[in-house]
Amino acid sequence: MDRSDQFAQFYLRQLDIVRDQIAAILPDPDRAEDVSCLVIERDKILRQLAIDRQAGLTVALEWAKSIDPKVRERAALVLADIADPLASKALETLQHDRTSYVSHIAEEALRARRKP
Repeated sequence: MDRSDQFAQFYLRQLDIVRDQIAAILPDPDRAEDVSCLVIERDKILRQLAIDRQAGLTVALEWAKSIDPKVRERAALVLADIADPLASKALETLQHDRTSYVSHIAEEALRARRKP
């Protein structure tokens, strides 16, 4: 059961911490992977607190087109968490990904959306 609404202050503090970490890392191009994980965390908090239910959608749609399977994996995980027709459409494409883990994430997300 999701009880995150009871911990809004905790998540808001965590959001500030993550934003500060992103700002500290951004100037260092060698840490791009660290930034992507922090961006995912930031956007998850924004969605969880209903500040922005589509946080991360635009970047995840771009990541879904990447040649790097790790980046497509991140895209699938983010898209699975966003209830939006564009996210669903991207997941439909990713379910046919050549990387089995990416296709598995997308298939499971789509299956969960079809459940009543």
